[in-house]
Amino acid sequence: MLSSLSIITSHIVLLHLVRKAIKNSSRLSESVKDVLLCGICAFELGCVALEQGVLMEDYGLAIWACSLILVVIWQVAGWDGVSPSPLGYILEGSAIGFLKVVVMLAGSLLSYRHMTTIWSAELTGLHRGRAFATATGVCSLPWKNKAIYMVMSSELVGSILLSIIPRYVLEHKTLANNDPNKVIRGAIIGFAVLTIVMASMDHSGAMFNPTLATLLVGGCVGYTSTQHILVYWLTPIIGAAIGTALYPRITGEIELEKEKKVK
Repeated sequence: MLSSLSIITSHIVLLHLVRKAIKNSSRLSESVKDVLLCGICAFELGCVALEQGVLMEDYGLAIWACSLILVVIWQVAGWDGVSPSPLGYILEGSAIGFLKVVVMLAGSLLSYRHMTTIWSAELTGLHRGRAFATATGVCSLPWKNKAIYMVMSSELVGSILLSIIPRYVLEHKTLANNDPNKVIRGAIIGFAVLTIVMASMDHSGAMFNPTLATLLVGGCVGYTSTQHILVYWLTPIIGAAIGTALYPRITGEIELEKEKKVK
């Protein structure tokens, strides 16, 4: 377990230093910095998620769940507002948003090449055969025999919830006033993410993130490329769009209820 934790921690620290260097650079424009930071965060997420798979397989659900919560806390508190998902950038519908998505996809795919290089070195027995087992055409989807509409429903509902809950927690005035470092809000979001992922894991893999899904399950036996795009790209985009549309109504109703209680 120490080997996997060391890999995860070292990547987080090193890539944090890279992000700081980019943000402090005077040679790059702000738009270029934003695009590069999205790519680096996607690369970090990919590296961490791939090694978390090792934790899940060899040490069980509890260890993996703890690591997931801690990673989400770090993303909320340490990524300076950069989203781990490209869905928001897709919904922007802008050229810069599209560029961010492309760079995030590239970062995710590069993380696979990077991690398979580490695994192939077999510094620990846990990595033996890991690169081959996760290769395109070798990996297999456990839910491949489930009705595709059930898989899509799982991704749709999860995407809706994850476009509402984290945003609400981050924008909650009381939490924001008492949590300047975003650690508490990160923990709340972490537990919410864990709950949603656990509820959907056996049904669709609980991706809710197109670029991460392409990294983790793209090319696996069970779905064609068209089915993958339908389930892990189109469905989460629709879910995020629905959640984004519902968010003002939901938060508006909550605020009205609070005002009524005050009166």
